[in-house]
Amino acid sequence: MKNILLTGATGYIGSNIARRLVLDGHNVHIIVRPSSKLELLSDIKHHLNIHIIEGKISNLVEVFQTAKPEAVFHLAALFIAEHKAEDVDRLIESNILFGTQLLEACKTAGVKYFINTGTHWQNYNGDTYNPANLYAATKQAFECISKYYMETSQMRMVTLKLVDTYGPFDPRPKVMSLFKRIAKSGEALDMSPGEQEMGFLYIDDVVKGFMLALEYVQKMKPHEQQSFVLAPNEFCSLKEAAKIFQQVSGCSLNINWGKRGYRNREVMKIMFKETNLLKDTQTVTLAEGIKKMLDIEASNNDVRD
Repeated sequence: MKNILLTGATGYIGSNIARRLVLDGHNVHIIVRPSSKLELLSDIKHHLNIHIIEGKISNLVEVFQTAKPEAVFHLAALFIAEHKAEDVDRLIESNILFGTQLLEACKTAGVKYFINTGTHWQNYNGDTYNPANLYAATKQAFECISKYYMETSQMRMVTLKLVDTYGPFDPRPKVMSLFKRIAKSGEALDMSPGEQEMGFLYIDDVVKGFMLALEYVQKMKPHEQQSFVLAPNEFCSLKEAAKIFQQVSGCSLNINWGKRGYRNREVMKIMFKETNLLKDTQTVTLAEGIKKMLDIEASNNDVRD
């Protein structure tokens, strides 16, 4: 494929997808804000076509006319698990307004393939649609809007609903990052009772899922929309994940289980109606993934020393 455009390329998952696309020989364009930091792309920055936008749709349309992408990976999003009133505007602007502007630019430029990123939190209790939080609601709203653009253009769209993701050098304040921090510092961490089910998918498998989606979307007919889940072969509870981390790392985690309550509408059981796009793939087990993550980070530290 000649040209591929990514949003959210400066984030953890986006940067790894950008890296894979570059390695596969694609001509990769990324969209960034003036304030965006490119640290996670430092090793491939010189291979990327970087377009800076400032929120105006005219600017976005110009970028698409220049880049002429055949496919778009849309990963840019604002994630807030439990929002406050002051977060509403930002969630709408980031997850609905920008996405709609993106689709308009895609339609104008004749983009054929669109790969979107969703969340399994759109399907609380396994319902066809029941958002666990406002973030999930904005992701679903964008999918609803995208229906119009698929019907009025030659685009096809695949949405990948992510569960829990992790990997080496992940700067996000997610579970594995917290485990690593307290393993090193010895500090105490207050957590929920830890019985909620988690689906930890190693970053290599996340990227593999997006590449499978790119293959899949090219076989779809114009106007089609499909949704898949990206999930590992096995799930475990948060408390079980902590136990596995301790066994693999050899470090103890000072966790005060039950010191905090569960979040409002906590997803206790992972359920989804869509097909797991990785169902026929052997995914990295949590123990394997933690070992790989820690070994890679330790090796990098040794090189720096």
